Amino acid sequence: MKWTLTLVAVLGLLCPALAQDTQLRPLAVGDQMPDIPFRNIRNYPTAASVADFRGKVVILDFWSTGCSACIGAFPKMEALQQKFPGQLQVILVNPHESAEVVEARTRRMYQYKPGVGLSVLPQVTGDTIWKRLFPHRTVPHHVWIGPDGKVAAITHGHNATPENVQQLLKNQLPPLAEKKDLSLTGYHIIQGLIRTTHSDLKTVGYSALTHYLPNSSGGRSNKVDTASGTRQISLYNYAVPRLFLDAFQPADAKDKLRFIIESDKKAQLLPPEDKNLLDKWRIPHVFSYEIVTPLVTDDELHRYMQEDLNRYFGQLWGIEARIEHRKMSCYVLVQKDKSKLPPSDTSKPYVAFRTDSTQVFQQCVFPDISKRLRLLLENLETPLAFIDDTDMAHNYMVRTSMIIALGKRSDQLPEARRLQALRKSLQTYGLDIKKQKRRIPVLVIRDK
Repeated sequence: MKWTLTLVAVLGLLCPALAQDTQLRPLAVGDQMPDIPFRNIRNYPTAASVADFRGKVVILDFWSTGCSACIGAFPKMEALQQKFPGQLQVILVNPHESAEVVEARTRRMYQYKPGVGLSVLPQVTGDTIWKRLFPHRTVPHHVWIGPDGKVAAITHGHNATPENVQQLLKNQLPPLAEKKDLSLTGYHIIQGLIRTTHSDLKTVGYSALTHYLPNSSGGRSNKVDTASGTRQISLYNYAVPRLFLDAFQPADAKDKLRFIIESDKKAQLLPPEDKNLLDKWRIPHVFSYEIVTPLVTDDELHRYMQEDLNRYFGQLWGIEARIEHRKMSCYVLVQKDKSKLPPSDTSKPYVAFRTDSTQVFQQCVFPDISKRLRLLLENLETPLAFIDDTDMAHNYMVRTSMIIALGKRSDQLPEARRLQALRKSLQTYGLDIKKQKRRIPVLVIRDK
């Protein structure tokens, strides 16, 4: 009898929580947030719930370990948090993956900070309640909660700016483009951008260009239909340079194609640096493109795409794109002594992270190291390119460990001093950087 009473008592305690979970529904802008606990929270001193942050602006930053854009934006979100102490709380929410999965995957990323993870911000993992409250397909996905506890906005990540936080604190948040990536995504995947007008018509081929789709995130679809003998590529919500890159990038290329803009239309081709202007900029300057052809080779399909885009944007904006081999100044990574490179050690985990002055790689594949050097050194506006001339440039089988000096981010070091420090650390591992003139392929976007 005692056991039965105890069980009943425990169930009585659980029932309110269970009932709350079953009654949850997707929330919209203007809805009051229920007092949901932040379960599985990390980097926060105590247990917390939504009600604990009343009076503050809260940004729920939905992310996943497969989203490089999400992870790359964490430092920006940390800086935003520091700008509004006591007034703002940014919480990273990953409802898709358990804490164990997140830990296992993030330990292999270069941003990983031992003992913290990818960010010092509070992090919630593996709690599917948040996916039910705010259903979405793509990340980053931001939910803004006002000081009054109501959902103030549901946006893309670029809207997280100091200006917008300040306006919400004053209850004067301007209308932001609402992110509704579930409404058209299924349609795109199943139907594409264009549908035939009659069920008896058999599509042989077509291409189409549309303006920005406000209720859809960007993406790419590549479908082969052997029944109809067609192949379809759809590109959703791409800026024009990205459309051209997709069309001109060779299918078998190991390195991503670089592009240079030689046009007076840079304001139309490149998004504004002020992210508060991005929503307005997207409407006339972002496009979706689709092509359907008979089953052709990759080279033929890319040629059709190139012809389409040059024709479309030649008429719209008077621009064209083509690949040219330009002679440019290059930082060339060379290997002088293979014996100095630390060998693989499978007993150690794959870890990479950046401190204020160094990049630490532990048991990382060499292409990841090379990629970080390219991001650090390359600047096509100069123009200056980075080339990996080692035989490890595309070797994903061998791992090694390195600590590379970068120069403190807070110091405005001249290029020569930064390069000197970098070369010194690379020489420890039998590597070096030389400045040379090289002829390399670049995608040039210019006025016709």
